[in-house]
Formats: sequence, structure tokens, C-alpha cells
Amino acid sequence: MSNEVMINLSKIFHQINSWRQNIRLSWSQVFSFRHSRIYALILAIINLSIWFFCFLLFRRVTGELVVLHYNTDFGIDFIAEPYKIFFLPLLSLILIIFNILCLQLLYKEQHFRLISHLWWGLLLFNHLLFFLYIFSLYLINFR
Repeated sequence: MSNEVMINLSKIFHQINSWRQNIRLSWSQVFSFRHSRIYALILAIINLSIWFFCFLLFRRVTGELVVLHYNTDFGIDFIAEPYKIFFLPLLSLILIIFNILCLQLLYKEQHFRLISHLWWGLLLFNHLLFFLYIFSLYLINFR
């Protein structure tokens, strides 16, 4: 019985080590291209600035509610607690992680450079919109 357990543990450790090596290989493949490193650096800076401005916005809120959306036709249409300001930077961080995971799955594709440019570029555009949204939240609430 003990010998079977040792064999099973050996197989489990071998499988874990194999997964680690595959993840390391796919990670190095995704970031082996200069454009991936540049996109990742720019996204990290934008994401940190979104977190920073959300924190500043959160600290400046004095009431129990904050305006999270303003429509030019109808005016204010979404008011919530101030902690909900942090849902957007959390979503942006989740999107970065999701993007990296998807690119790790796609690194063996024939046109990986084009695919990675598209994925990183769309994510960068998305984060720029998130940044503009946080800036507009500041203007709506404090100007």
C-alpha cells in the first residue's frame, strides 16, 4: 500500500512540475516579443494610475453616496456607495490577467504576433476608456 502511495505522489509531483514548465515556457513566449513587454508596461502604468485616481476620488468623497454615471439626456442615473468606485480598476486588472492567460493559450498559433498586437491593442484602448471614465467621475462629482 505504501509503495502505491509513493508512486501516485511521484506522478502528481511529475505532473505539477510539467505544468510549471509549460507555464514558464508560454509566459516566456508571450513576453519574448518587444511589443508585448511595451504594451504590458503601458497597461501597468495606466492601471496603477486608475487605482491611484480611484483612491483619491474615494478619499475626497464626503457623503454616503457618489455619482457613478451621468447621462446628458437624463442627468444623473446611477448613484452608489463610494466603495463601488473600485470595481472599475478591479475589472481592469482582471482583464489584464485574462488577456495574458488567453495569449498564453494562443502562443503556438501561426499568426501569434498579429493576434497579440490585436489583443494588447484592444486592451490598451479599453484601459484608456476606463481612465477617461474615472476622470469624468471626478468632474461629475467635484466640479
